[in-house]
Amino acid sequence: MRKLYFSFFAFFVLCAVACGGSQQSSSTSDVNQPDASDPYADTQRFLWQKPEIVLRLLGNLSDKTVADIGAGYGFFTFRLAEKSSKVIAIDISEDVEAYLDKNTPAPLEEKIEFRLVSPSSPSLKAAEVDAVIMVNTYMYLDDRVDYLKKVNRGLVDKGRILINDFKKKQTSVGPPYPSRIPLYRVEEELKQAGFKVIHTDDTSLQYQYIVMAEKR
Repeated sequence: MRKLYFSFFAFFVLCAVACGGSQQSSSTSDVNQPDASDPYADTQRFLWQKPEIVLRLLGNLSDKTVADIGAGYGFFTFRLAEKSSKVIAIDISEDVEAYLDKNTPAPLEEKIEFRLVSPSSPSLKAAEVDAVIMVNTYMYLDDRVDYLKKVNRGLVDKGRILINDFKKKQTSVGPPYPSRIPLYRVEEELKQAGFKVIHTDDTSLQYQYIVMAEKR
């Protein structure tokens, strides 16, 4: 896995270059720029990512610790911090660490811990988190089942993982088609890693599916 993969900004830059088409390039360039003056200001991505639909599936997080794997520039990290007791923002990019350190809203600083990790492990302690969210990241894991097993160990009993990624179809937003992982394979790999799939949704979001599973 190349170092840029967990950075959402770099991820979309890669997509724009790889896909080449004018529609793809213009669409992705609109959504990949974090606004240093306002970490929440990403209107284009908000419209198609629909974060409230995604986060609602995790239920009440008020007393929960959540790991945001592939945290990037905080699109979900900041929203999770508002809803939970603690967020571990996990990424492989030092640039992301610097960005979050500078731009995390002051009221959320005490609730967010950044964790710089290697591409092969989320570096979670045993039963450290109640929930894990992985957005626009799953397709870039080299050994996905092994990685999921490490995530499984980091979850409490009955802890949940939510994976939100791009459908295996041509879309005007997102990475090149060949790199995408189909929904059925995500379900299979979650089961291989010791999870029970409890929810799938490939209709609520135009470009993406959502899969949620529970630690057995």
